[in-house]
Formats: sequence, C-alpha cells, structure tokens
Amino acid sequence: MRPAPLKAIMAHCATENRYSDDAHYAGGVLLPENFEWGLMFQTLTALPPDPAFVGKRWREMWKQRLDALMPVITEWTRHQRYDSFWRQGSVQTDYSRISCPVYIVDGQLDPYRDFRGAQVGCTLAAAIEDPQLMFDEHRLGHHGTEASWPC
Repeated sequence: MRPAPLKAIMAHCATENRYSDDAHYAGGVLLPENFEWGLMFQTLTALPPDPAFVGKRWREMWKQRLDALMPVITEWTRHQRYDSFWRQGSVQTDYSRISCPVYIVDGQLDPYRDFRGAQVGCTLAAAIEDPQLMFDEHRLGHHGTEASWPC
C-alpha cells in the first residue's frame, strides 16, 4: 500500500471513507449519486488512449480496454455493507499507511462536504511519523492556511 514512486498525495474534495462519505451509501441506503457517478466513471474509463502518448498502437490498446471494461456500478452494488472492498481504499481505516506529504483541499460548498479537512489533517498529523501537511480550506473568502489546524 506504499508504492515507492508515490511522492505526495493531493486530496481535493475527497473522502476518507469510500462507503459512508462518498457517492455510494448513506446509512446503508443506496444513493442516486451512485448511479450517476458510476455512469460518468464508465464513460471516462471507456475513452481512447491519447495517440500522442502511446503512438500508433492506440486503437489496439483502446480495443483491449473496451473488451476488459466492466461496469464499476456492478461491483459497487455487490458490496452493500461496509466490507473489505470499501475498507481497502479508505484511509480512515489506518492513517499510518500514509508516509508521504499530503496536501488537502477542502471547502464548504464542494461535493464532499462531509470530508472534514481540518479534522483529517489533525488525525494525519498525529498518526504519521513525519507529518508534512498542507491544508487549503475555502470558506467564505478564506483561502488557505498551511498546517494551521487547531491540533
């Protein structure tokens, strides 16, 4: 869970718990956003690779991608409880797995308003060995502080 090439994390309008604070379930109830995001995500993952980066084999690569593409919403609806599927991608289960600098962008009006950037920042600062955190919180004219949480 700690890939060596990972040098930093930028969490923008993010969630620390993929099950309860994302677009899937709230109190165990399947949210309409689950379908909306699932369809949009499916569309994005079906896009072709850019020939400027992959060259002439872009069409072959795209065909392979399309042949292997599974609807993500199918997987999401198979896991209607907070199980290992959701926990494996939720940092809330173990903040100590983070060992690189983190930049958190949070705001009152972003889609992930349950992501409490300042609270997560404090939890991260307490949980990781060498906290290098930067926090940018957009609230009614206030634009950012660097590691100035009330921790």
